Amino acid sequence: MTLGIHHEIILKDILPLDIFHKLKEIAKEKNKPYNDTLAGNIVREEKISHHIPLVEEFITKSIKLYSPFNEVTEEFLRVLPQRKDDNIVRLRLTDLWMNHMKKHEFNPVHRHFGHYSFIIFVQIPFDGAELRKNSPGAKGNYNLSGGVSFFHKGSDLPTACFTEEKILPDKTWEGRVLIFPAYLNHCVYPFYNTDESRITVSGNVWIERMASQK
Repeated sequence: MTLGIHHEIILKDILPLDIFHKLKEIAKEKNKPYNDTLAGNIVREEKISHHIPLVEEFITKSIKLYSPFNEVTEEFLRVLPQRKDDNIVRLRLTDLWMNHMKKHEFNPVHRHFGHYSFIIFVQIPFDGAELRKNSPGAKGNYNLSGGVSFFHKGSDLPTACFTEEKILPDKTWEGRVLIFPAYLNHCVYPFYNTDESRITVSGNVWIERMASQK
């Protein structure tokens, strides 16, 4: 499924069950705080890069197999330095972290390092319709409680407006993943109706050139 933002693309995929269940177990662990590296206004943000092998193959394979990403990758490669002997292009996941978002916490508009990034929804403790019915914005026309928005400016013209792609995940999204070009600005809005955590996993994927081993 592609969510269109002009020429920008977001892949929605489903995580294999074995990986999803392992991430649920990892969520019970206490890991090294990662707040000083991340943009979130979230108390519990943890680095879990020692678990990169768990998700790297699935994420990188999804990027390679999803044909709408081919043009994006080619654009990245045009500006990526190339040495004389470089004849292999690979994708490498370099960072992995887990956010335990509580009610009223949020992630402001930001972008990620690398070439591609992703959001894995491990736990979402609310029903979307019920949440938004009882949120502070219930009577407004822009009620995005608990949502995720992606932003793109259609051109470099000073008069160009930003396009927003609004996604409203709820409990049914557990085990799903969004994969997107890392330069795509996005934010996560707060929720209000539960003391349970909204748990997600994200990371940075880089495109690398390298020479084959002789």
